[in-house]
Amino acid sequence: MNSIQLIHHEHYSVLTINRPQALNALNAEVFTEIDSVVSAKLPDSSRLLLVTGSGEKAFAAGADITEFTTLSGEEARNLSQHGQKIFDKLENYYLPTIALIHGYALGGGLELALACQMRVLTKKAVMGLPELNLGLIPGYGGTQRLPKLIGKGQALYYTLGSENMDADTAIKNGLGDFLVEDQHEGVLFVEKFASRLSGKSRIAASLAQEAILNGGGASGFDLESANFCKAFESEDMREGVAAFLEKRKPIFQHS
Repeated sequence: MNSIQLIHHEHYSVLTINRPQALNALNAEVFTEIDSVVSAKLPDSSRLLLVTGSGEKAFAAGADITEFTTLSGEEARNLSQHGQKIFDKLENYYLPTIALIHGYALGGGLELALACQMRVLTKKAVMGLPELNLGLIPGYGGTQRLPKLIGKGQALYYTLGSENMDADTAIKNGLGDFLVEDQHEGVLFVEKFASRLSGKSRIAASLAQEAILNGGGASGFDLESANFCKAFESEDMREGVAAFLEKRKPIFQHS
């Protein structure tokens, strides 16, 4: 892969957009390479996927606008739908996906972060959807995911006004989940979370993740009950209960 790096650590994997000279802008090659990662499974030791950008300036500063100049309207529709499908895979990935955002996450870069299941922001994070400045609108899911996180009124304000949020504002509005000092602290945060996950039942973690991501309304409670049943019938549940009663650490078959 030329535009991204995929590195596997003890308990997690890191997908890094590696175009620092272009502020990690998302071009066709980046999309293709992200798709190849989220269409496959990681090593068994990995319990989450961290998504970030290389360098000190940007997570991803948007789409590569130079690729827009020759597109027809129909080609633009296809481009939008292609990006949406890839980001949908990221949003529904079988392991937790975490965006570590340092510097700019703008336009398509913010839409990439929105597609991740969790967002960790450094104090230098700057987030926004500036597409209206180009006479465009977000096309990779931004108009759909942003209102779910910050509400329709706030989404209208920041999208129509092309306003950026700093890290503190993004956390306050619910766009970011966790705030850290810098990239190093962000990686330590992810490492600790991945290490904790490594001691949990993989089956139970997957079932809980599915219920949280796909729940909502009465159907969400039904999904929780169904997944509770699946977990209850697993060997890992029997081991977890036995370990609790015997006052020892569980040794899950699927951990």
